[in-house]
Amino acid sequence: MSEHLTGQTITRFSGLSKDKAERLAALLGEDLVFETQAVSLEEITPSAWQVEVYTATEPSNADIEDLFSIGDLGTLAFTSEPVPQMDWVLEGLKTLQPVEAGRFVVLGSHSSPAEYPGKLPIIVDAGVAFGTGHHGTTAGCLVALSDLAKRGYRASNILDVGTGSGVLAIGAQKLFRAPAMGTDVDAPSVDTALENAKQNGVGPEFRGICTGSPADRKVSECGPFDLVFANILAKPLIRLAPDIALVAGRSCHLIVSGLLPPQTGPVRVAYGRRGFGLKKRYQLNGWSTLVFQKTN
Repeated sequence: MSEHLTGQTITRFSGLSKDKAERLAALLGEDLVFETQAVSLEEITPSAWQVEVYTATEPSNADIEDLFSIGDLGTLAFTSEPVPQMDWVLEGLKTLQPVEAGRFVVLGSHSSPAEYPGKLPIIVDAGVAFGTGHHGTTAGCLVALSDLAKRGYRASNILDVGTGSGVLAIGAQKLFRAPAMGTDVDAPSVDTALENAKQNGVGPEFRGICTGSPADRKVSECGPFDLVFANILAKPLIRLAPDIALVAGRSCHLIVSGLLPPQTGPVRVAYGRRGFGLKKRYQLNGWSTLVFQKTN
């Protein structure tokens, strides 16, 4: 999942009802027809929604028809086009505005934290890694983190699975003054997270690892963790449940996102089987964030 345009092709499905948009986005996130690099949904006008999906190659008409058939969606209007080659960092900086989420404000280096008194600033410039706070999943995780702290929770060892820009781990480090590890399958994202940690003054306590599994020895040897983030899509969230449970300490709090409302049930079941009880649910911009606590 990515907040920025990392795919080679963008396909847009327009003029959808909210229900149909959510069902379509959920199907795309499950990779049932073609490999999804990113998916988003947005209300364009009242009662009219749009779904965008980024893929490495252009989907064929047969692929689209299969998708419609699987989801019983009927016929939907769509367009596909190549993602233009450009400097996305520069383009993002032109429009990137600060985002307030709970106790935090996420802003680019071109903005002034002084304009947001009382907020913990997280400096993250737009780039190739997911996580500037503008997506409902990232903001939802930061709100959930803020609420945990408000209730007196304090973390001492943090893990961010699929760290992207590192924004969640960095936010937790600033809040709790604790060490953190960020993992990602994408090496450039790990590099970005490390640079962002330095820029935010938490570099010495941030460790980045390029891996697809929290059960990786380099990760597990730094555990157990008492706070874990996993802001990724539903399918990998379910697949990684055993690995996350393996490195989660007693009473560990787990904040997961990247979920559309219909996907929360299967994720809840997957983590419930691993000893995680659901504590709270958030919904922001059409995306769900779940907070679990390990009970055994």
